[in-house]
Formats: sequence, structure tokens, C-alpha cells
Amino acid sequence: MTATKRTLGLALPFLTLGVLLAVASLAAEQPDFSGTWKLNPELSENPRDKMTEGASKGGGGRGGGRTGGGMGGGMRGGGGGRGGDREGMQERFREREQRIQQFIIEHEDPSLRFRYGDGSETVFYTDGRITEDLETGLLDATASWKKSKRIEIERDSPQGGAITEKYELSDDGSQLLVKTKMEGNGQSPKISFQRVYDRVPEAFQGNESDDLPGS
Repeated sequence: MTATKRTLGLALPFLTLGVLLAVASLAAEQPDFSGTWKLNPELSENPRDKMTEGASKGGGGRGGGRTGGGMGGGMRGGGGGRGGDREGMQERFREREQRIQQFIIEHEDPSLRFRYGDGSETVFYTDGRITEDLETGLLDATASWKKSKRIEIERDSPQGGAITEKYELSDDGSQLLVKTKMEGNGQSPKISFQRVYDRVPEAFQGNESDDLPGS
């Protein structure tokens, strides 16, 4: 055995161990988003206000002032600018707003499951699998880790709109920060807003779950 082969043979176990330790360290740094989360309205931005603000500035193109168009036509049943479609989109938007006042996350990477008070749920996967996101009606949704501490969920609409949500925990883990960017399909304003959720202590989760929207 040559000196080079002998050196490689001795180094290989250490290299393998180093890789395993790096993977374990990365996994240890990734936060667990599991818990019951309740919206803190005082610390959160109102997307409706952002829509109004965006529309007043001219929005993202033609028809930028259309109410409810900030979903980019991506809500279930989508729709362009016809009155009936717009009213249906507004209703679905109101339902979603009510639904996400409080929710439960069950996180066991790569699975990230959202459970809502009306019995609906959506599961995302941080390994790149595409999810049919029934919660918003945007069919193509993917999740991925960013910098080992934040999960980004991207939803694309067949009509051209898109939503990106960035989930990150506060330093002490007591709050969940959700930054949302909504891009229309040229007929609605682009808006960004942040929601802040407080973690519901385990001692109160039994009672709080009864107050989930739709319970």
C-alpha cells in the first residue's frame, strides 16, 4: 500500500465523522415550529390596509385598485375582474383571515402540518415536494429552509400570482413571525406585511383550542 493510499484510508473515517457531525449540528440549529399560535393584532400589520395603500399608489399595473385582487387571482376559483368572481374572492379572503387568527403547527421535519379550527389542514414539506395547498387554493406550494432558521413557503397561482411566506421564531421562541409578500398578475398591487403570533402555553392549549375559529 502506497503512502498516499494509507493516508487516505486513515483520513476517510474522520472525514465521514466530520460530515455526520456537520449534518447533526445543522439539524440541531433548526428550530421546531410546533405549537399553538394565536395572532397578536397589536403587533401585526393588517393586509387590508396594505391593499388599500397599494391601490392608492397605483398598484402593480392595470386595475391595481381592485379590492381583494392582492391574492393575485390565486384563491380557489380565482377570477379576473368580474363582479361575481371578485365577490367570491373577497369571501374566501375573509374566510382565510378568520381561519388564520389561530392555528396549530405540527413540525416533524421535513413535514410541516398546519391545523385550523374548522377542521382543515395543510401539510408542507421542506425537502422540495410540491403541495396542493387547499388552505389558500394556490395549487403549487413548496417549502424550504433558509439559513437553517427560517422556513419559506412559496405558492404559485396558475393565473400568475404568487405568495411567499417566511416563518421565523423570536429569539426566546415565544413568538412566531410571519412575513408575507403577495404579488399579483399585473392587475393587482404588490404588498408586504408581517403578522406576529404568540405561543399559547401548553397549560392553556386545551381551552384555547375550543376557541379556534370554526370550533
